[in-house]
Amino acid sequence: MGQLHMKNILIFSSAYLPFVGGAEVALTEITKRLSADFNFTLITYRFNKEHPETEMIDGVKVHRLGYGTKLDRFFLFPFLAYLKGREIFKHEKVDLLWGMMVSYASIGAYLLKILKPNLPFLLTLQEGDSERHLKRGKLGLLGFWWRRMLKKANYIQAISAYLADYAVKQGARQKIAIIPNGVALANFDKISNERDREKTRKFLNLLDSDKVIMTSSRLVTKNAVDILIRSLKFLGPSYVLLVAGTGVQEEQLKNLAEELDIEEQVLFLGQVPQSELFEYLAISSVFSRPSRSEGLGNSFLEAMAVGVPVVGTKQGGIPDFLKDGETGLFCKVDDPEDLASKIRKLSENDELRNKIIFQSRKLVRERYSWGLIALHMKGVFTELIADEKPKIVFASGTYSPEIGGMATFVKKIAGGLTLKGFQVSVLAYGKTGSIERNPFPVQLVSRSGGFLLRYLKYFLALRKTVKKSDLIYAQDLVSSGFPAALVSLFSGKKLIIRLGGDFLWEQMVERGKVNCTLKEYYTLPKSFVEKLYLAIYRFVLKRAELIIFNNSYQPELYNQVFGKNINFQKIVFNPISKKAKTSRAVFDGDIVYFGRFIKVKNLKVLIKAFGRLKTKKKLVLVGEGPGRIRLERLVEKLSLRDRVQFKKAVPRVRVFEIMQKNSLVVIPTLTELNPNVALEALSVGTPVLLTKENGLPREVKDELQLFNPLSESELFEKLEFFLDKKNYQKYESKLRRLKYKQTWDSVVTEHIKVFENIL
Repeated sequence: MGQLHMKNILIFSSAYLPFVGGAEVALTEITKRLSADFNFTLITYRFNKEHPETEMIDGVKVHRLGYGTKLDRFFLFPFLAYLKGREIFKHEKVDLLWGMMVSYASIGAYLLKILKPNLPFLLTLQEGDSERHLKRGKLGLLGFWWRRMLKKANYIQAISAYLADYAVKQGARQKIAIIPNGVALANFDKISNERDREKTRKFLNLLDSDKVIMTSSRLVTKNAVDILIRSLKFLGPSYVLLVAGTGVQEEQLKNLAEELDIEEQVLFLGQVPQSELFEYLAISSVFSRPSRSEGLGNSFLEAMAVGVPVVGTKQGGIPDFLKDGETGLFCKVDDPEDLASKIRKLSENDELRNKIIFQSRKLVRERYSWGLIALHMKGVFTELIADEKPKIVFASGTYSPEIGGMATFVKKIAGGLTLKGFQVSVLAYGKTGSIERNPFPVQLVSRSGGFLLRYLKYFLALRKTVKKSDLIYAQDLVSSGFPAALVSLFSGKKLIIRLGGDFLWEQMVERGKVNCTLKEYYTLPKSFVEKLYLAIYRFVLKRAELIIFNNSYQPELYNQVFGKNINFQKIVFNPISKKAKTSRAVFDGDIVYFGRFIKVKNLKVLIKAFGRLKTKKKLVLVGEGPGRIRLERLVEKLSLRDRVQFKKAVPRVRVFEIMQKNSLVVIPTLTELNPNVALEALSVGTPVLLTKENGLPREVKDELQLFNPLSESELFEKLEFFLDKKNYQKYESKLRRLKYKQTWDSVVTEHIKVFENIL
C-alpha cells in the first residue's frame, strides 16, 4: 500500500472488475479519482481461476481469494478475507476498513474490526433487494449480518435515503451519510448525431416509425422486466422494447414475450458494456424500469444524463431523484396498463417531455457526477481517519422527537460538534424505537419503573457508553446529572454539567408545597426529602469540572447557596432559532402566552389580571400540560370564557406566525431562567411582557417591561400600559433596535473552546 505519507484504506468487496455492477462501478470511479490522496488495497472473491490472484487496477492493489466454487464462496471466503487482512496488517498500517455492502467480503472486515476495535470501519449500503429479502434472505443469515455490521460500523454511507432509513430501522445509531452513486458524464452527457442513431437503428432492424423503450438491468424478479414486457400489449405494435442485461429470468422473459405474441417487439441485447449503452439510449424515446424494489437505480440516472425521460415506481431510492412531472413520471407497481399510459404520455406530450429532459439532465449534472461523489467520499475518509477529536457523551433527560429546550439543545449541539469532527454519542430517557435518524449514536433508557430503577438503568447504560469516551456532558443535576456524577466517580471520566432549570423548586411548586420565586425558595426551611435532594445537588456540583449556565440568574444564586461546591463556571446563553422575517407588530392583535400549563408558569395570576382589563382583545394560551383543566375552571369561574382561549401546542414555525399576528407575548413565570420565547418574539418584532425573575443577558433585560410575578396588580398595570397605542408603539420601536446575536454556530464554537480547555 505504498507511500508512507498517504493513508491506507483496505476495501472488502464480494466482486470487482472485470465484473461490472453498481458497487463495482462505484469502487472503480471513486478509487481512480482519489488514488493520489489515499492508498487503496482491495480484497475480493476469485470467481475464475484464470483471474490473477494479485494485480494492480487503476492504482488499486487487488487480492482475489478463493477457488471458484460456490462452497468456498459462501462459507470459506469470509474467513479467507479475514486472514488476508491480518496478513496485510503485519506489513502495512491500515487506517480504515471499508466494507462494500453487507456481503460475504464485509464479514471479513467485521471480524477484523473485532480484532482491532479502534480501527475505523466504514460500511457502504448499495443493496437494491426488498426488505423481506434483506431480513430473511439466505435462511435469515442476511438479516443477522445486517444487524451485526450496523452495530459494529463506525460510519455508514448509504446511496439513498431509503437505505439510510432502513439502516436506522435495523438499529443503526452512528453517523449516516447519504452519498449516491454517480454517472460517468463523459460517457452519457453528450450529444448524439443523426448518422450514429441511424446506424444503431439499422443494426437493430428498426422501422422509422418504431418508438423505442429501453431498460438496462439484471433480469431478476425485483426489476420487474416482466411488467415492462406486458405493457407492450397496451402500447401497440409501434413500440419496441430494448432489454440490456442478463440474469436468471432471461429465458422466462423470452418465453413471456412469445406467449404474448410480441417477441418481435422485444429485443434482448445481452450484457452491454457501459461504453456502448449510450448508443442504445440515444435512439430511445423512454427509459423505464418498473422496479419492485430498488437501492437507487443508476440506470435511470444514465438515461437522464443522455436526455431520455424516465418512468419508474416509488420504490426504494428512486424518489431521491425522480420527482413526478419534474424529472420523470411515476407508475404503479405491478401495473402494466398504468406503466403503458405513462410511457405513452412521455412519447406524445412534447411539452412535458422537453421539460422533464431539461430538468433531469440538470439534476444529474449538479448532483450525480462521479467527480462530486468522489469529493464527498474523500470527506468521509478524511473524517474517519483524521487525528481524533475528543469523544463526548451527552447525558440528557430527554431527546428529540420529544419536545423541550433540553432535547433541542442536545440535538443541535451534538450535531454541530459532529460536523466539527468530534465523536459524539447521546444517552437519554425516552421510548425505545422513537429515535429519529441522527449523525451520531443515540441510546434511550426507558422511564418505566420507579425512579430508583430508572436511575439504575441509566447509570448502567452510561457506564458502558463512557468506556471509550473522554468526557461526560450532563444536562441537569438529577435525572442525568446524578447518574453521570456516579459514573464519573467510578470511571475517572471528566464531567461537565449544564444547568438551565431547578428540578427541586419546580417539583415543590407543582406539588403545591410552595408558591414562590426560585430565589425565595432557597430562603425557606427544607424537609428531609428536600435536604436529600440538596445533598445530591452538592455531590454532583462538586464532582463536575465545570458548570455551564444558560442564564444569568442561576450563577449568582447558586454561588450563594452552593458556592464551596462549585469548581468553575461559565455562562453560555442559548441562541435564537429564528424561522420568520421581522415584521411590524400588530397593535390590534391579541395577547398570547406560549408554554406548558403547569403551576410554575403562574398562569392563574395572568388570567386574573387580564380579567380586570377593559378591552376587546383576547388572551390566547397556546400549549399543553396537566394544569389545563384547573385553568379552564378558573376561566369559567371568572366568566371569561369568551375572552380567554386555549389552543393546543403548535409546531415552531406556527409559533412565529402566531406571534406576528398578535400584539403582545406575556411570560408570567414565577422564575423564567431562560426565556427563549421572549427572544423569539423579539426576533420577529413582537413586544414582550416578562417576569422580572428571569435569566436574560443584562443588555436585553434592561430594555424590557418587567413585572413582579407574585403581584397581580403590577401585572394588571403593565397590561393596561400596553392598551395605550402611544405607549405600545414607543415600546415596540425601542425593541426593534435591540440586537441579540447568539446563534447555534456560536454556541457550538464556545463549547469547543470549553472542551479543549478541560481536556
